[in-house]
Amino acid sequence: MARVSSLFAAVVACCTAGAWIGPCARRDEGRFTALMVAAVAAWVVAEGILFIGGLIVR
Repeated sequence: MARVSSLFAAVVACCTAGAWIGPCARRDEGRFTALMVAAVAAWVVAEGILFIGGLIVR
Protein backbone atom coordinates (compact mmCIF):
# COMPACT_ATOMS: atom_id res chain seq x y z
CA MET A 1 0.00 0.00 0.00
CA ALA A 2 2.85 2.37 0.72
CA ARG A 3 4.11 2.11 -2.85
CA VAL A 4 0.72 3.06 -4.26
CA SER A 5 0.47 5.92 -1.80
CA SER A 6 3.94 7.11 -2.74
CA LEU A 7 2.84 7.50 -6.36
CA PHE A 8 0.18 9.97 -5.24
CA ALA A 9 2.71 11.67 -2.96
CA ALA A 10 4.95 12.16 -5.99
CA VAL A 11 2.02 13.78 -7.82
CA VAL A 12 1.56 16.08 -4.83
CA ALA A 13 5.22 17.08 -4.93
CA CYS A 14 5.11 17.79 -8.66
CA CYS A 15 1.90 19.82 -8.48
CA THR A 16 3.12 21.85 -5.53
CA ALA A 17 6.53 22.49 -7.06
CA GLY A 18 4.93 23.44 -10.36
CA ALA A 19 2.59 25.87 -8.63
CA TRP A 20 5.31 27.59 -6.61
CA ILE A 21 8.27 27.42 -8.98
CA GLY A 22 6.63 27.76 -12.39
CA PRO A 23 6.51 31.39 -13.47
CA CYS A 24 3.35 30.95 -15.52
CA ALA A 25 1.52 29.40 -12.57
CA ARG A 26 2.60 32.19 -10.23
CA ARG A 27 1.29 34.84 -12.62
CA ASP A 28 -2.01 33.09 -13.37
CA GLU A 29 -4.14 32.75 -10.24
CA GLY A 30 -6.45 30.21 -11.87
CA ARG A 31 -3.60 27.91 -12.85
CA PHE A 32 -2.00 28.23 -9.41
CA THR A 33 -5.30 27.37 -7.74
CA ALA A 34 -5.88 24.40 -10.04
CA LEU A 35 -2.43 22.99 -9.29
CA MET A 36 -2.87 23.44 -5.55
CA VAL A 37 -6.34 21.85 -5.62
CA ALA A 38 -4.89 18.90 -7.54
CA ALA A 39 -2.12 18.62 -4.94
CA VAL A 40 -4.60 18.62 -2.06
CA ALA A 41 -6.81 16.05 -3.79
CA ALA A 42 -3.84 13.76 -4.46
CA TRP A 43 -2.72 14.14 -0.85
CA VAL A 44 -6.17 13.13 0.40
CA VAL A 45 -6.08 10.06 -1.86
CA ALA A 46 -2.58 9.14 -0.66
CA GLU A 47 -3.65 9.41 2.99
CA GLY A 48 -6.83 7.46 2.27
CA ILE A 49 -4.84 4.64 0.69
CA LEU A 50 -2.61 4.42 3.75
CA PHE A 51 -5.64 4.49 6.07
CA ILE A 52 -7.52 1.79 4.16
CA GLY A 53 -4.33 -0.27 3.91
CA GLY A 54 -3.90 -0.02 7.66
CA LEU A 55 -7.43 -1.18 8.23
CA ILE A 56 -6.96 -4.14 5.89
CA VAL A 57 -3.72 -5.21 7.58
CA ARG A 58 -5.26 -4.86 11.00
